[in-house]
Amino acid sequence: MALSEGQQVELTIEKPASGGRMIARHNGEVVLVRGAIPGERVRAWIEKAEKRMAYAVTREVVDASPDRRTAGDDPLCGGALYAHIEYSRQLAIKSDVIRDAFARVGRHPIDRPIDVAGSPEAGYRMRARFHVHGARAGFYREGTHQLCDAAATRQLRPESVAADVARLLGSLAADDLEEWETGLEAYQRIAPLSDVELKLITAFDRSTVLMAGLQWLDIRSEERTFANRIGVLKRIDANLYRLANLAEA
Repeated sequence: MALSEGQQVELTIEKPASGGRMIARHNGEVVLVRGAIPGERVRAWIEKAEKRMAYAVTREVVDASPDRRTAGDDPLCGGALYAHIEYSRQLAIKSDVIRDAFARVGRHPIDRPIDVAGSPEAGYRMRARFHVHGARAGFYREGTHQLCDAAATRQLRPESVAADVARLLGSLAADDLEEWETGLEAYQRIAPLSDVELKLITAFDRSTVLMAGLQWLDIRSEERTFANRIGVLKRIDANLYRLANLAEA
């Protein structure tokens, strides 16, 4: 009998699949399980059922792996689907996924483990793409369009968070200092920033203002013509105002 959405089943986890889930079988049907580790016995809830495959999420661990650990606050934020697994086992699982791809897709079996270079578990991402909904910005939660707090994942270095916030505020507020400050206050209400992040955001913003000023000087020196001349002059005035504020600071 085929699995159906909402059904609860007990599964033995066989091996990892690409994309962060683990492979199990129920009466011959493949089930891709989130929140499990190979070798574990779990009770899982079927969240989606297709003709040849089902997708499930772990609800209870019946027989736990020694490599299981407490996951972060929101393991679905930023694709942290291995957050419940000790890091050394994460690397071994990634090695297994690569070997399986070579054998199954590339038809090139590899009979030895593939070395996977590790990285720090926090602050390992130099850049990230934020999604914006109203006054909120962050990652999408796995498989949804729900925003989640990127800073809380600890994936980004503090200066990366600061740079992205500075760029976000710059794109939303353009050269308007008051709007920029209002935007920063709104972001702080959603996700408070540390003193270091605030200083870095200010530094990034000042460097952006300086670069924009130089760009406008280049445009002026080239004597370009613009259809919206009044709008361009307003942008230049706003940038000069912010440059003057930087000089006073």
